[in-house]
Amino acid sequence: IEFQAEDFRIELHALSIHRSSVHHILLEKIRTTELTKNAKDYFYIEFNQTINIPRNKNNSVVSTLGSKSFAWNESIIDFDQENLKIRIVDDHGTKGFISIEECTNPELMLDCVTFYLGFCSGLLLQPYYSKHISSNQEVSTFYSTNKLYLQKSYVSAIASNLSNPEFRDGEYHFNILRNSIRLYKENPKHFLSIYAQWRRVWVSFKSEQDITNLALTTAIEGLLNDIFIPIYKQSRKDEVLEHDIKEIKKIIKNLEIDDLYKERLQNSISYLKTITANKALALLVDSGILSKKETEAWKNLRNAVAHPKAKSNNLSSKYEEKENFISCLNLFNSLIFQTLNYKGPRNYFSPNKEAEIYLFNSKNLNE
Repeated sequence: IEFQAEDFRIELHALSIHRSSVHHILLEKIRTTELTKNAKDYFYIEFNQTINIPRNKNNSVVSTLGSKSFAWNESIIDFDQENLKIRIVDDHGTKGFISIEECTNPELMLDCVTFYLGFCSGLLLQPYYSKHISSNQEVSTFYSTNKLYLQKSYVSAIASNLSNPEFRDGEYHFNILRNSIRLYKENPKHFLSIYAQWRRVWVSFKSEQDITNLALTTAIEGLLNDIFIPIYKQSRKDEVLEHDIKEIKKIIKNLEIDDLYKERLQNSISYLKTITANKALALLVDSGILSKKETEAWKNLRNAVAHPKAKSNNLSSKYEEKENFISCLNLFNSLIFQTLNYKGPRNYFSPNKEAEIYLFNSKNLNE
């Protein structure tokens, strides 16, 4: 006898069916679908993690003993351009939920919310239940959760509360979610790249330092290859260099040498117009998005993880590694802010003091 489902398969033989037995099967999620009279698009997610984002609404809270109080435990995020209203409620980690009105694409929204809460609040969202209503159909999903992920946290790229009157309303924070949704719809490849690379770094965090260093440096290189190098290939065409390369290739073509050598020489000349990761970083420094210190830290840390050797345990080398890692973390966050076209305050980390608040201003790289 065979039972089948989407992305899942199990076979039970006759002998195992005709006797009492227990089969432990790990499922990522279970989904049920039923008809409903409600035709309004709606998405609901439930979780039990503590999140750290700005609050703009207070609610009455009743304790288990029956006492009543009020707490600022809700964030309402309006996204008029997409006709979305998002509510995020967190009852101090015992139960939290997210409800999104007019949501037509639950997979997109779950990815965007997961990235937003992770990048800005330091957690990897582990929902255990969701419900999506659309076109008189209700889809309920029950998820498996990872206990290790529930107990793990990461540094937040943005402060959740600022005393500056300009940012007191928290809209700068919510703009990360708005910009994530906009980016996913306009350029899904770019959003999925920052989401995947951020998730890779999150999972590696608090592992052995070598593993974390490797994940962070390769994530930076991944963003450069997926997003920034293609942008610069389109916007940074050097017509003088192109002309010079053509002239040099003509000279090589007329040389009286073996054709194999000619081909190798021409390929070597063409490499002059290739935009490498180092070249892209240099251009980002010129644009004011990154600092020279950050890019040098990436080169040093990338070289160390690519060519591991016996380490010195002296304090000086450990501090240098920590300093390079933190500079790379700032660099990584800057690449994400730039991809999201973010303008506003951000955390800027240091190896020997508390994070400082800097203003980030994304640039138009196509100019």
